[in-house]
Amino acid sequence: MPQSISELRKRPHWSFDSLNLLLNGCRLRWAFEYQNKLKPETTPIRTLFESAYRKTAAWIATSRMKHVTPTMADVREVFSQMWIIERQNVVVSIPPKEIERLERIGRRMVERLSYQWPEGEVLSVGETFSVALPGIDKPIIGESDMVLREDAGSTTLVSWLTVFPVSPKLPPQLELMATCLTYAWNQSHGCMPQFHVVLMAVLGSPKLVQFDKTRTREDLKKLFALVEGAEWILENQEFVPMLNQHCEACPY
Repeated sequence: MPQSISELRKRPHWSFDSLNLLLNGCRLRWAFEYQNKLKPETTPIRTLFESAYRKTAAWIATSRMKHVTPTMADVREVFSQMWIIERQNVVVSIPPKEIERLERIGRRMVERLSYQWPEGEVLSVGETFSVALPGIDKPIIGESDMVLREDAGSTTLVSWLTVFPVSPKLPPQLELMATCLTYAWNQSHGCMPQFHVVLMAVLGSPKLVQFDKTRTREDLKKLFALVEGAEWILENQEFVPMLNQHCEACPY
C-alpha cells in the first residue's frame, strides 16, 4: 500500500514545493521552514483558501471515480464545510466579512470547476510517489492531484491550482511542477504522461483556464541539474533572503 504524503515527509527528501521555494523564491524562508522547522506566526489566508478548494476538487474527483456526478448544490456545500475545517485551530487575522466573501467566491469556483471538468476516466486521486534522483541521496516525493485516462488511452496528470488573478501563460514555477510530476510518473510507471494544469482565478468572477504541457527526456535531465544546484545551496548555507513586495505577507 502506498505511503501517505505525511509519512513520506518524515524522511529527508526533495519535493516540488521545497525546490520551488529554494530556487524560485526566498532561500531564507526555505531555511526557516525546511531546515529549522519553525512554525509560522500566522497562516496565510490564501493557503487555507487554496487547501479548501483543492480538497473539494479531490472530493469531486473521487465521486467521479465511483461514477457519481455530484450536484452543484453538493459541490458548493462541500466547499463550505472544507472552508470551516481549514480555519480550525489556526490564527487568521482577517475580518469575518472577508471570510464570508471568500466563501462565496470559493463556492462559485468549485461550481465552475465541476461544470468544466476535464474529460476522461479518473484513475486515481492524490496518488503519492517517492522516486530516486540520479546521484542524489534524497528521493523526490509528492502526489498527483488526479490521474486521468483519456479516450485515446493516454495518461494525463492533472493539477488544480488557484491564482490571483489568472494569467494567459503558464507561470514559470508550474514548468518545474510539470517536470517533477512527469519524472516521478515515468520512473514509477515507465511512460511519459501528459501534464494538465487547471488554473482558477480568484479575483472577480471565477474563470477557469487549462494548459497542457508535454515534457521531454531533455526536460527531465534539466531537473537533475536543478536539484544539484539546490544541494549546493544547502551545502554552502547560501540562504540569501529575497527582498520584494511579498515580504510583508511572509508568515515568518
